[in-house]
Amino acid sequence: MLRWPLTSISNFLTRRVLRLPKPSLLERYTNIFLVFTLSGILHVISHLSGYNAWGVGTMMFFQSFTFGIMIEDCVQELWRRFSGTNKTAKAKGTTPLWQKVVGAIWVVVFLSITSPWFFYQQALTPKKERWIIPFPITEKVGVPGTSVILGIFAVIIMLFFKPEI
Repeated sequence: MLRWPLTSISNFLTRRVLRLPKPSLLERYTNIFLVFTLSGILHVISHLSGYNAWGVGTMMFFQSFTFGIMIEDCVQELWRRFSGTNKTAKAKGTTPLWQKVVGAIWVVVFLSITSPWFFYQQALTPKKERWIIPFPITEKVGVPGTSVILGIFAVIIMLFFKPEI
């Protein structure tokens, strides 16, 4: 199994340093908050090297994901309680299409609300100084080449992480 460095750091902080009991909601959300905070810090460092952005919006964007996950968990728990389903029944079966659609809509709505925090400073930056990644892949290999590269990465993600589609 792949272990990501940010997850390892957050696990160490929540379980060893803070000694939060596992499993618990406090440990879960503190761990998630730390992972996204560390990711936000790495993105702020990346942005500072590319253009003059202080990073408040970037940190808000990444740290808001914890709140988004908490909302999602709350809605799922309320659904389980009112519909009479339980977690073990869910684990045995596949997710119904309508639940996948609702989940996709939730992600789009959440990102629509929070993405401006991430992209605002970059939108204010003059076009010649603006970049998202340090090298222009699409300019080098074109849109078809970029599509092939993204497809390869999608297959790798499917093989390693086996996501539910």
